[in-house]
Amino acid sequence: MKHLFLITALMLGAGAVAADSTDSENFAESRKKPAKISGRPDSLGVYIPFTIWHNRWSYSEDRIERYNEDPGGFGFDMEWRGDKDRKTLYAMTFTDSNYFTQYVWGYAQLWNMYAPGRLNMSAGWTLSMQMRHEYGYIPIPLPLPIASVGYGPIAIQAAYVPGWKNFGNVVIAWGRIGF
Repeated sequence: MKHLFLITALMLGAGAVAADSTDSENFAESRKKPAKISGRPDSLGVYIPFTIWHNRWSYSEDRIERYNEDPGGFGFDMEWRGDKDRKTLYAMTFTDSNYFTQYVWGYAQLWNMYAPGRLNMSAGWTLSMQMRHEYGYIPIPLPLPIASVGYGPIAIQAAYVPGWKNFGNVVIAWGRIGF
């Protein structure tokens, strides 16, 4: 429970120090810095992690067999929407590849790539803080690419952890339900 309190406090603090951006900036300019997060969020969301996929071309079969690919867990976010992008502060916990609890919180910015009506496909980046068993639960910063496909308040989102042979090259995916 104390970890959840810490994650919430850090998540709220991240929003207070986010850099300034205006809606009139074009895509090239707006991707250089995070947008300012102010006011009430447009949406609150719940996360349900559903897979940790290890790239089959990067891992030996014996490693894949011993890794957890069913993370369980939960999370939540606060989302601010613009005409062309979305900014999110989030926190999530799940069981990692080695069957230990992992905590993640951070800021994500996604740009709408295709958004006809209620359908939305977007891509962007996240700067997260990860707390893992292997590192003594010390917060480690981790920037990652992120993508989302959704319809209305429901979305499937994923982040990719790059790596090399038997390390990284992992996709974590979760469902988001917005309120």
